[in-house]
Amino acid sequence: MLKSSLSRRQTLAALMATGAFFAGSLLPGTAQALSQTSPLKKMIEGSTAFKRDKVITLTNEKGEESTLETYRGRFVLVNVWATWCFSCRTEMPDLDALQGKFDPEKLLVMPISVDRKGIDAVMPFYDRTNIKHLPIFIGSGMEAITTFGERGIPFTILLDPEGKEFARILGPVKWDADDFVAFLQDKIDNWKHTG
Repeated sequence: MLKSSLSRRQTLAALMATGAFFAGSLLPGTAQALSQTSPLKKMIEGSTAFKRDKVITLTNEKGEESTLETYRGRFVLVNVWATWCFSCRTEMPDLDALQGKFDPEKLLVMPISVDRKGIDAVMPFYDRTNIKHLPIFIGSGMEAITTFGERGIPFTILLDPEGKEFARILGPVKWDADDFVAFLQDKIDNWKHTG
C-alpha cells in the first residue's frame, strides 16, 4: 500500500514538474507581455545544441514527409508549438506576418506542431486565426521537442542555409518586430557559404 502511494505521489510530482515547463504557455498575462518583446532581446546566439545529424520527420498538410535537410540552401526559422499552448497561439499571427515579409526561398518560417491530433488540430486553428503565409508541419510530439534539446514550448531555432543552428529563442516574442526583420534581412544579404 505504501509503495503504491509513493508511486502515485512520484507520478503527480513528475506531472507537476512537466507542467512547470509549460507554465508560460498557460498564463495569459505573461504570454501577452512577452509577445511584445523583440526576438533580439531573448536571442541566444552561438547555440549548437541542435546537431544536423539528428533527423526529424515532418509531415505537411498534404501528408508528404520531409526532413530539415530538404530545406537546405535557405535560412529556416523553426518554431515548435502546439494549439493547446496559449503562448504559442498568441505568437502565431506575428510569425505569419514575419513570413509575409520574406520570400520563403530565402527565409522559411517553419512552425512544427506537436499536437497529437496533427493536421486535424492545426488546420482549424489556421482557419480561425486567418493564417495566410505559414506552411503546416507536424512533428512527432516530445521527440520533436527533445531532438532540439528543449523540454517545453514554444521555442525557436534559427538555421543557416547549411543547416547549422546559429541562434535560438525560448518563449513567445513579437516575431515581426522591425529590429528582428532588419536582423534577418542582414543575415540573408550578407550570407557567405562557409563549407
